Amino acid sequence: MHSTSVEDDIRILALITTGTSAFHHRMLDLIGQVIYLNDIIGIPNSLDAKLSSALNAVDEVYEKNKGAAIKKLQVFIKTVEAQRNTHIPDDYADALIEEVQEIIDMLSVQLAISTTKATI
Repeated sequence: MHSTSVEDDIRILALITTGTSAFHHRMLDLIGQVIYLNDIIGIPNSLDAKLSSALNAVDEVYEKNKGAAIKKLQVFIKTVEAQRNTHIPDDYADALIEEVQEIIDMLSVQLAISTTKATI
């Protein structure tokens, strides 16, 4: 079963209640997918740890540090890739990676826009 810390539970609750941006929805989808995977196939603790890191990425976005959030999400992708076909079935790995990559793409666009605004 998935075990989150109280801190992670608070972050999830904050995500749910703070806004309705596309980023928040995508992160909630990702969290739900990882929890579902853990419930049905018992994913390893390392992926739970990376989910916690992905939740920390939310904090980075609020602190206007999208670059750090992107890096944490990229680490999540690498972890999923490393566990593909051993602990995570191929189709689930594809779905997780696709979801995270879409979040990264969204943050990258926001980062590019904010960087452009800062130089104008």
